[in-house]
Amino acid sequence: MLPDNDKDCISDIDDLDDDNDGILDTVEDSLDNDSDGIPNYFDLDSDGDGCFDVIEAGFLDNDSDGYLGNSPVTVDTLGKVISSSDGYEAPGDLDNNSIYDFLDYGSEPIIIIQPLSKMTSNVGEVYFFVSATSDSKLNYQWEVSTDFGDTWVYINNDTIYNGANNDTLKINNLSFDMDSYRYRVIISTPSYLCAEDLISNWVFLMVRPDNDRDGIFDDMDVDDDNDGIYDSIELSCESNRFIEDFGQGDYTSTPYTNYDYAAEGVVSDGSYTIASNTTNWFNNWLEFSDHTGNPNGRMFICNAQYDPGKYFYKRRIDGLNLNVPYEVSFWLKDIIRMYHVNTG
Repeated sequence: MLPDNDKDCISDIDDLDDDNDGILDTVEDSLDNDSDGIPNYFDLDSDGDGCFDVIEAGFLDNDSDGYLGNSPVTVDTLGKVISSSDGYEAPGDLDNNSIYDFLDYGSEPIIIIQPLSKMTSNVGEVYFFVSATSDSKLNYQWEVSTDFGDTWVYINNDTIYNGANNDTLKINNLSFDMDSYRYRVIISTPSYLCAEDLISNWVFLMVRPDNDRDGIFDDMDVDDDNDGIYDSIELSCESNRFIEDFGQGDYTSTPYTNYDYAAEGVVSDGSYTIASNTTNWFNNWLEFSDHTGNPNGRMFICNAQYDPGKYFYKRRIDGLNLNVPYEVSFWLKDIIRMYHVNTG
């Protein structure tokens, strides 16, 4: 009997595919790339990298046994597998190095140095770097998340990002909007199809103000404008940016609440008035005047509603300085004398 390596009943001398992997013997040739004593046209893993030739060629091997398609295979009179929908086309060379991937030894990627989080100002540029190794060519794809890791988006090179497909991502045109953005990189080996993509640890970008661009962030800089005067001295000169005392005089209203104005009437649930004295409404409210001692000074008197959705007082304050600490205080008093119980 004549030799029949793949046991498909077509002798090797007549068989165009002696190992039924979907690659013609003339393409695999008679060399022994992995020096295992088996010529490539008999060897299901010609380069000895643990990934079957049929897979690295880009063909189907649904049962992962190294043969084209599913086993048992059906062949024609020339020994070519005809029970699969593909095969016998030009094998893949996905890293474009002029070597078929099934003859090009490959391995899974390994990260040697993970990216590191960065804190920077909005001036200049920042870099994220990853170091990885493999016997195969590595591809990189950096991603960004703007929602704390819930979703990730591929980065493309543009006016902000450069190096989206390299081991080093450069970020230009930093803005405070980018503070807390997260970054990671996907590393793949296109010519070694048995490896899964490797995703690095995610890192974050912190963008902090540096008003005088001296490399010291404002929250740590004792002189944010480099004028030779300590910030603590300059801040001591900050006057009150906002005071609300509701003025003095008779009853009045304010546009800075969405409660209903009761004027001189009963301040029922969900309503308010601004006056110089409280009234013993419901026979259960304390009676007193404005806490400043000014007999004509007004105060905001409110009866909270049960349902949420309204606010007592809301107002925009303009003219504040960036990254300057401000102190906020207010005077508050509960004017219910005691919890009223209706005994019937």
